Amino acid sequence: MRKKITIALLLILSALQNLSANETQTYPYNFVHESFDNPSLLKLRELYDFDEYILSGKTEYEQMTLLKDWVYTKLQYGFKSPVPELRDSLEILRLAGEETTFLCSSYAALYLQCALSMGWTARYIFLQRPTGKQHASVDIWSNRYRKWIYMDPTWNIHVEEKGVPLSIIEIRRRWLSKKYRSMNFVFSSGKKAVRFNKSKFPFRKGSSELWRNMPIDAKWLSYTWGIGVVGRNDLFSDSNIWSKIYIIKDKYNAKSKKWALRKRESLPVSILFSMCNIPSYTIRTIKEDPQNREIKLIHNTKKSFTPSFDHFEIEINNEWVTTESKFIAGKKKIASGIKIRTVNTMGVAGPTVIIKSK
Repeated sequence: MRKKITIALLLILSALQNLSANETQTYPYNFVHESFDNPSLLKLRELYDFDEYILSGKTEYEQMTLLKDWVYTKLQYGFKSPVPELRDSLEILRLAGEETTFLCSSYAALYLQCALSMGWTARYIFLQRPTGKQHASVDIWSNRYRKWIYMDPTWNIHVEEKGVPLSIIEIRRRWLSKKYRSMNFVFSSGKKAVRFNKSKFPFRKGSSELWRNMPIDAKWLSYTWGIGVVGRNDLFSDSNIWSKIYIIKDKYNAKSKKWALRKRESLPVSILFSMCNIPSYTIRTIKEDPQNREIKLIHNTKKSFTPSFDHFEIEINNEWVTTESKFIAGKKKIASGIKIRTVNTMGVAGPTVIIKSK
């Protein structure tokens, strides 16, 4: 049975609102991460049942898609929403109980902040068609697939190819090359999931105002023409998402005056879609003990960042145990491979990295 939050705890969380420290990532690009112990994130998870809703998911990825489904079922879309710029999930859900309608901006914010409260790394993204129509959605880091994947709670869809989820940049590449026949859009999640591809365009699901007026079709793919990534996910601490936005600028959109974000800082795809939660390491020969090596683990590098890092783990006898950032290992053990990973303060483990050397 779900633990009920007390009034006293709510008051404590409110008092602590400004005490949690956000974390600034400087490599490979600047990004401000909401602290996982932000009182509003804790309050969000205490008051609402999304963490229970996603428990049927057997993998992290399945749970991420179930969260998308939960957000979709909680909100009602309306083109004339009275709160078009609302990005505070606690207020969004309060107003949802009053049958307020919302735009994609609020759907994206709700998914983002729920994901953060689960200990996942997510970011807010803007999309734009060549015609000027805009959309807000979410990128979320998948530890299983070692890449960013696209989640769209507004339409309750994500995109797969041969069962593997795609990132927004992968969707864009297929749209530009017109090679999206093998892509599958997935509406909802779990047992309720409905998969459809190009042959089903235009695809409509349900009778909502959004689906009646904007079905999924080839035009929807053109939202990937312009991609902007907000350089912060600390929306509870600072809702000014316009302060830092990165874009992907290329021959397809660079000269268009219709692109609202064209003057923002442009970054290469390799940097903007760089990795998360993947540790690096160094191996040092010990002169006094040539049969052993000193291994140093590094959680933040120029290629990968681990938000709210807590500790490293190493696999010993098929079990993961905590390890220090420096330890000694024999040459033979290293030659056969040593599995390590990062773990954040929410207990979420990153991808497995194998230390191996001759």
